[in-house]
Amino acid sequence: MTQAIGLAAITILTYAVIDWADLHLYWVEFGLFWVAVVGIGAAVARGGGKRPFLKAATTAFLTVLTIGSMVPVHWFRDPVATRPEVLPPSATLVVVMVWFSLVIGGLSGAVALGVRRFTTGRGARE
Repeated sequence: MTQAIGLAAITILTYAVIDWADLHLYWVEFGLFWVAVVGIGAAVARGGGKRPFLKAATTAFLTVLTIGSMVPVHWFRDPVATRPEVLPPSATLVVVMVWFSLVIGGLSGAVALGVRRFTTGRGARE
């Protein structure tokens, strides 16, 4: 579990540096979401322990939610001329971010169950 948390922290820090430097590396950002899904799920599965789905889903959910919350902060931090022309209402933005984070968390949990089953031959119930 420590490896998954470390991977999540590195993912968040990498995105923060990309956002702070204003690099607009969209493929790297897309790759960071894959790290959140596959990397965290595999790290939790390899770490062993009970409830891999819940651990992987929670870690990935918090990682993606943290990264997603950096986007509105970036929008409101920049000058008005560089903001998107139409911003969604705050409640809609929060609901979409939480929903997207839950989906990524669920995918990461499914990866953790799949990797555990593939590597150990055991199912989710032990």
